[in-house]
Amino acid sequence: VARALQPQIFLGTLSSDETLRDWLVYAGASSVTITEQLIADTIIGRFYHTLGSQTRKDASTASEGVDTLQEHVIIVGFDVLGNRVAQTLQNDGHELVVIDADAAAMQRASQAGYRVVAGQADRAQTLQEAHLAQAKAVLIAIRSGEKMGSKLSIALMARALNPNGYISALSHSAAGRNWLSHAGASEVILIDQLVAETSVQDYLRYREPKQS
Repeated sequence: VARALQPQIFLGTLSSDETLRDWLVYAGASSVTITEQLIADTIIGRFYHTLGSQTRKDASTASEGVDTLQEHVIIVGFDVLGNRVAQTLQNDGHELVVIDADAAAMQRASQAGYRVVAGQADRAQTLQEAHLAQAKAVLIAIRSGEKMGSKLSIALMARALNPNGYISALSHSAAGRNWLSHAGASEVILIDQLVAETSVQDYLRYREPKQS
């Protein structure tokens, strides 16, 4: 409707997946941000910015099971976001362990070829089973603000078990970011700020004069 009333107006919107994005573009949206992909790309981008593109592609040194893992990446949460992060890092050659308490999520992760540890990630035993002390990074791919207590517990225990590892987490507020940083997170991504900044950038690009 907005496109019909204002043919030249900028229409920016958000989408949870590619199918909805295609429909929104067809309906007249100027820009559609896929939020899960945006967050996943940011998690990975900051991971590489801090650690570099370290991989474990040498077949002679690749681990065959969780018990032999070294310098791996732990992903906490395997919903759409965690899956996107895992796919990219696996394609880049990183060894991964996925942690989730949901049986269906763990089945999907296992079928996709990831090593899995089923259980609550805010419990020390679960993190130890994932060999967190030997990991190079823990990516807490949990968006929900309602799970801040769980994310704080994960960050605290992860930092205690691995004093030098990289720990990434997500928050919807500056207060949450501060708490997670104090708990030991190396990087805390503010989701709402990220989406807002991306929307502004899309608008500014739209306003740039088109080169002939």
